[in-house]
Amino acid sequence: MILVLLIGLLIGGLIGYFIFKLTLQKSFVPTTDLDVAEEKISALQLENVTRLSKDEVATKYVSKELHDNINSNLSIAKKNLETELAANKEHQVNLLWLTGESEQKLSKTEVEKNYVAKDSFDIVNRKLDAAEKELDKRAQTILDLNNKLTEFQQK
Repeated sequence: MILVLLIGLLIGGLIGYFIFKLTLQKSFVPTTDLDVAEEKISALQLENVTRLSKDEVATKYVSKELHDNINSNLSIAKKNLETELAANKEHQVNLLWLTGESEQKLSKTEVEKNYVAKDSFDIVNRKLDAAEKELDKRAQTILDLNNKLTEFQQK
């Protein structure tokens, strides 16, 4: 009878041990799985740190569409500037020719017919100078933006 009790106690202890072990296994993860999960988490955290946030992109970068638009506006402005410069040179040649002619006495009707008022020319010339300055500013802005874009792309 004691033997049966001992065998029953031994079998009960083994069953209790296995039930306890199974319960613990359900509640815990093997260390190899934990190590793999921690490696994945650290890799994802590193990847997340290296990505740019939307705020960083908004403050440090310019969209390609805006860049292309500014470049096309700059090229149009440069063409306009070249046209204006050519017209300005032509006007200067005309002014020299007119200056030579103006040394001769002319009638009032001839002057009104063949010449433009100096005030009008000065206004056009000031507008041309202002346009050139504006184009230079835009060119510098685009150059600065291109430099910043290149720096950020290299980073």
